[in-house]
Amino acid sequence: MAHAQKAAGDGIPSGTPLCPSNDEAESPSLLCLLRTKRDLADLEVKPIPGVFVSPDEDHATKIHALMVGPSGTPYEGGFFHFLIDCGADYPMQPPSVRLMTTDAGRVQFSPHIYSNGIIHLGASWTPVQSIGSLLASMSSLLRADAYSAGHLSDETYREAMSRHNALLQHETLRVAVCDMVEACLQGNSAYPRGLAELVVLQKFVGYYNRYKEIIEANLHLSGKEMRSFAGSLKGTFDYSALMARLEDLRERLQRKYGTNSSSNV
Repeated sequence: MAHAQKAAGDGIPSGTPLCPSNDEAESPSLLCLLRTKRDLADLEVKPIPGVFVSPDEDHATKIHALMVGPSGTPYEGGFFHFLIDCGADYPMQPPSVRLMTTDAGRVQFSPHIYSNGIIHLGASWTPVQSIGSLLASMSSLLRADAYSAGHLSDETYREAMSRHNALLQHETLRVAVCDMVEACLQGNSAYPRGLAELVVLQKFVGYYNRYKEIIEANLHLSGKEMRSFAGSLKGTFDYSALMARLEDLRERLQRKYGTNSSSNV
């Protein structure tokens, strides 16, 4: 199964493009077109829980994937946008993959993803794999503990993971919820229309009360430093501001769509 390469110290500038421009890219082969179409059809028959896909409106071999962070993790309720580009030689060669939800490279949601969002697939890729198997593998990035204890004592490791998870939870709400919904409301989201409506009209509404619970449970952290697993300073917790943003987004969504904030997912 494809896997992501660890991204510590990648040194790749955040502006590095994921793939050639449309003018430079090779035209997809017939095999690429047919295989991409089949992979998408398979996902309609056997969808992956919490994962929603849509082909790009202009390029049939570019796939947008929306992963909703699973409950019981720091990523809970976050909307993580992945762009999958099946190149001209797909599936003989692996697709290019990039996480678009990074706050312009300022937030790294996993050590297995470069700061600019690029995910390098392992050399184990084979043509029998598919977009579905790739997405299933990628979804584990939002579930498993990203760091091993290594030489750390049990107590030090627990403290580091607690610190790291607190950072991830705050940034998930800020970047993967508030920023994503804001973009959808403003009409400048990178999602295709169908996925944007899914975020704004359904998932955000359904998760709203859960978001409030998470924020209320963490209000005491406001003003304190956010630090990474390694202890690097990453900013300051501001759950009060997140609560204000959350309420503002709900009110604007209600005004624009007449959506009941107590609706179910």
